[in-house]
Amino acid sequence: MGRQASGRQCHAAAGEHDDFDQTLLPELLKDIGRSYRESMNAMFERTTLNRFYPINEVENLLNAIPDELQHSKKLMEKAGKRDSEQVVRKFTTTKEDGTCLFNENAPRTKHVKDNVTKNIEDYLAAYRDTLQPDVNMLLSQFTVTDVVRHSVGVGSFGSRCYLVLLTSSDGSHLVLQIKEALPTRKLADRIPDEASAAFEKNEGKRIVYSQKILQSASDPFLGYFASSSRSYYVRQFRDMKASIDLSELDWEQFEAYAKTCAWILGTAHAQSPTAGMILGYVGHSEKFDAAIADWSQAYIEQVKGDYQAFKLYRLAKDAEQISKTN
Repeated sequence: MGRQASGRQCHAAAGEHDDFDQTLLPELLKDIGRSYRESMNAMFERTTLNRFYPINEVENLLNAIPDELQHSKKLMEKAGKRDSEQVVRKFTTTKEDGTCLFNENAPRTKHVKDNVTKNIEDYLAAYRDTLQPDVNMLLSQFTVTDVVRHSVGVGSFGSRCYLVLLTSSDGSHLVLQIKEALPTRKLADRIPDEASAAFEKNEGKRIVYSQKILQSASDPFLGYFASSSRSYYVRQFRDMKASIDLSELDWEQFEAYAKTCAWILGTAHAQSPTAGMILGYVGHSEKFDAAIADWSQAYIEQVKGDYQAFKLYRLAKDAEQISKTN
């Protein structure tokens, strides 16, 4: 239950950060819990096979969403504009001979010589073997044009991430993103140092398989490979998926978005062999909704306290540094 709860508290924190009416947020938290619960119940009115179809096709997934949450269809229109050609226009420069190269933007985007970039052809060949045959054949029509190390979000801080520019014979492009696959902290804490390298070689496979189970319509280019000591997963960069800036949403949009996320999460969790246990836990009453709302609100207070403690810590460290300098 931790994952669905964490999504709710993130929406609560975002709503409070964006200065929405604080009297509306507690009720929205209950509505998000209700949306998740009703999604699970709706999915279990279907057979096991029919529960699979909505999540396996984007159109079917959106059609399965209740009418009051259909604002989400607008995301598809926005998503269709996010593709590799957009990345090429934004992140590359075309030389006089027609070759496209990624722009240097150190330290975020930089050409480097390391194990991945030196062996990119071999690693991409291994990656292609993890894909469906039709996608593998499609990629056989592309050649590597350029590779850069490209830092991404906070969640990948300190890990190795790359962008690979591929060019087809017709001059069109495909941009793949390579991300280092790290073990979960819970697992990493149990692994002895001498076994960690061998264990991490399987992490890309774990991540890819988990994403395909929950998001089987997300990306046909999702695959993985391993170097001698590290594991990586690969996906299309800006693969026609919408990106939502929560700070730009008004209350009605934010409300619809939060409820839709909860509904889709319930649809995804309904694929699990143990989904019946989740359904039995959330039930049909509003107790689950209220419990999630209370937990999320308590989590926000915890975050506020942690942040204040962090600021005090930084002030103390700065004062210590100034004292040493003087």
